[in-house]
Amino acid sequence: MLYKRNKRWKENKIKREYYLLIQIWYINFIYYFSDFYDVKSLESLFTKLEQSIKELKNLFKAINENKEELKFKIQRIFTKIRGALNEREDEILLEVDNEYDKLFLKEDIIIESEKLPNKIKISLEKGKLIEKENEENIKLNSFINDCINVEKNIKYINEINEKIEKCNSNKDILIKNENDGISQFLEKIKKFGKVFNNNENIIKESKIISIVEFNKIQNWLNSSIGNVKRYELIYRATVDGDSNSVSFKKCKNIPNLVWIMKDKNNNIFGCFNSIEINSNNSYSKDSKCFLYSINKNKKYNPNLNITNNIYNCNSHVIEFGNNSNYEFNIGDKFLSSNSVNFTNGKIFNHNLEICNYNTPVSILELEVYKIIQS
Repeated sequence: MLYKRNKRWKENKIKREYYLLIQIWYINFIYYFSDFYDVKSLESLFTKLEQSIKELKNLFKAINENKEELKFKIQRIFTKIRGALNEREDEILLEVDNEYDKLFLKEDIIIESEKLPNKIKISLEKGKLIEKENEENIKLNSFINDCINVEKNIKYINEINEKIEKCNSNKDILIKNENDGISQFLEKIKKFGKVFNNNENIIKESKIISIVEFNKIQNWLNSSIGNVKRYELIYRATVDGDSNSVSFKKCKNIPNLVWIMKDKNNNIFGCFNSIEINSNNSYSKDSKCFLYSINKNKKYNPNLNITNNIYNCNSHVIEFGNNSNYEFNIGDKFLSSNSVNFTNGKIFNHNLEICNYNTPVSILELEVYKIIQS
């Protein structure tokens, strides 16, 4: 009895000590954080936390709605495809029936041919009656008709034999080149409906642009030079430097470059050149080049009726324009000296809207990607 009482007392003592430690830790916690947060700060923190949780829920809801909408669109597209395939299947099957009826035997020929033995038998029996004409008193015109019927039956038999021979020569007909093209078609089906562009290379490296934003550039490039699959980052201004000596070395004399810029007003814009740009102060024409604005969701193609649209300048890493005027260029020390400029012109007709009518432009970052064709 005493042992049990002592045991309970020890257990209660351990519990009391445990609760006491918790109280001491709580007091220390309040005391420690009271040096950094007053009541108003904690209230503000609590309000911000609630707001963040609310925004997170709304974002999750929006993402789910977007996902379900995308799935619905995919289902609708494939329903149309299945309907079109079923219609085409019915057309082909009907075509097979019609062609086989033309090339081979119809079922009614078989039915009629089954009657022939009996017809021939009847004609033969009537023929035998010729010998007994006097006895049976068969008229001559009846005899002539029977002869005609026999001749028709023989002709019909010959036609059937010809059909049979034709059937035997074509009985192994299959769909022409059955396997040719089917494999390619199935491969196209596997690749059809690609939802997400696999541009992980540029997305992982870019400090400027998101995958959604880059998909816009991808579509503009596809319409200009065809499908592009791979990119290589060759220049980043904040890492490599913004002097002409560096940017010239990194970007001059290289075709198929994608230029991506971000200014201090969060405008994302840039350009693409498909030909090499050098520094010999000459003019050239790039029929596939373009300017673009992510914020405006717009691509600015060149007016191909104008002779030149690229100036191979020795003081700018890239310049779009001609001997009349430039419309876009990037100069030396552009991160610090605001030497990215736009002007109005008739080549690209951007009307300064790319940079929201501000020029020169104050650039935060510039990235240049080389398109890998292979």
